[in-house]
Amino acid sequence: MSVPLTLDIADEFIDKIPKRMKAHVNAEIRNEIVTMLSSDIGDNCREAMLANTDLMDEYSTNPERYLKAVKFASYINIGKKTYEAFALTHPDKYKEYKQQAEDEGWDLSMLRNKLSLKGANFKKTQLVTKLLARSIVPLGIAFSHYKAEAVGVLADLMINADSQRVQMESADKLLTHLNVDKSEFAIKSEEVMTNQNVIATLAGALDKMVSLHQKEKEINPNKSNSVIMDAIVTEATRVHK
Repeated sequence: MSVPLTLDIADEFIDKIPKRMKAHVNAEIRNEIVTMLSSDIGDNCREAMLANTDLMDEYSTNPERYLKAVKFASYINIGKKTYEAFALTHPDKYKEYKQQAEDEGWDLSMLRNKLSLKGANFKKTQLVTKLLARSIVPLGIAFSHYKAEAVGVLADLMINADSQRVQMESADKLLTHLNVDKSEFAIKSEEVMTNQNVIATLAGALDKMVSLHQKEKEINPNKSNSVIMDAIVTEATRVHK
């Protein structure tokens, strides 16, 4: 991210700072924002920094501490350990503890324990806790793109696995994955779809998957399974009126 762009974002952030906290804005704050946005957590920091300025008012937090909390939460969100996030967020503290470790003969584990303790305490503060809570994305949403791939793998195993047992287990698991709620099927108002009807519908979908796969292979034997998998899944989950 270029410096002019980060300065624009810095100005946008400063505009969002509560009035009673604007007195704390200085050149160091601007420089810290530029540094944050230019780092490997720049995108995370930008979104969190601009979206949560109300927390400065809620917790009477000045911009400097707010930015540290945003930085710490961003490192946690990209998978850094607590002690790593604390050290990266508080480099002065890290240097202090590192010097203390050298003076007192600590080993690496003792230094990490010290940083972990400080990081855990910082993580428990209301501001950081709220930032982390707001940044949580449900796993079902975060990894939803793997659902179609998982169905594709099961379909491939059901058709091409050498072991009959693997084929049967894959088919069984595939039925579970494709167990669509009855309300999602288009039915006439006078009809009631029972569980048996649902199972029969899904079984029919599996038959169509096998048929589609065989036809595609007959047309082009060299076509890989992955190329036709999307078409298989689409056909298998299609709602019929």
